[in-house]
Amino acid sequence: MPPALTGNITPWLSAGVLLIAGTALVCIPEYVMTIVLFLPALYCIFASRAHGIFKYAVAFIPVCFGLIPAFIEGAFTYLIIIICGLLIWEMLKRNLPGMSVLIPTIVSSLIFVVIIAGFSYKSGSTINQTVSLWVKTMMDNFIKQYSTVLNPSDLTAFSISRPSIEAGIVKLFPSITVIGTAMIMWFNLVIASKLALKTSLSQWSCPDWVIIIFIVASVSSLMPNKEVHTIGLNLLLIVSIAYFFQGLSVVVFMFETMKIWTGWRIFFYLLIITQMYIMIMAILLGLFDNWFYFRKRIKIKGDQA
Repeated sequence: MPPALTGNITPWLSAGVLLIAGTALVCIPEYVMTIVLFLPALYCIFASRAHGIFKYAVAFIPVCFGLIPAFIEGAFTYLIIIICGLLIWEMLKRNLPGMSVLIPTIVSSLIFVVIIAGFSYKSGSTINQTVSLWVKTMMDNFIKQYSTVLNPSDLTAFSISRPSIEAGIVKLFPSITVIGTAMIMWFNLVIASKLALKTSLSQWSCPDWVIIIFIVASVSSLMPNKEVHTIGLNLLLIVSIAYFFQGLSVVVFMFETMKIWTGWRIFFYLLIITQMYIMIMAILLGLFDNWFYFRKRIKIKGDQA
């Protein structure tokens, strides 16, 4: 038994949960893919209770199943996710919440690009053709799954609009990938900050130079040139998610200052995440926070109350 864990059953319990979840993801990924959403945070919770080489050794045990050919794909998926968990934990320990999202998102996105490039090279097609094929397959599976649920008129309307939907997804595929990954990393960061280190994310703030990227992306998205427009639009959406996180941090700071009941906080967080117009308001809140310093104003009013 590692000395750091003597007399403390909590690390062993969290290690067991991590191993069970990781092994399930490697061996039966088709049934437990939702574990991907929680695995980085689960590792952070375990790492906060373990010490030394033990917290790294346990994390990589499920990867060993990759020696069995049938489990190679699952082991590779687990390896990527657990690396993201390691990065979140290391950045969180250094009180760098922004890096806890940024670095895992960059690493995951780059790996995904390499995978797509590998598929494209193997099939002799371009990356755009590979993405188009994936999107088409996804749409086929969607129709197959929901054909018995949707009424004929809805299916007809979907079939008519399907080409434009597929074209839009392919066009925005880079930003959809990055934003989806960033949201998963943020979600895990929120869980880890509460259950692992018990720190607040109310001070999240984008560097000042990000506004330059935002302006360039906004201008580029309005350009008539198709390639420039596509790159600008994707970049604009990616930068917007960073300001969305900053806007959420302002809301978190306000709730903490006003000592809002946890139940109401959860309700408003769900409302922000699920309602498009409120998400846009959160993005604008984060964007203008760079000039109006909302948290400073909220703190002053809180001190005066």
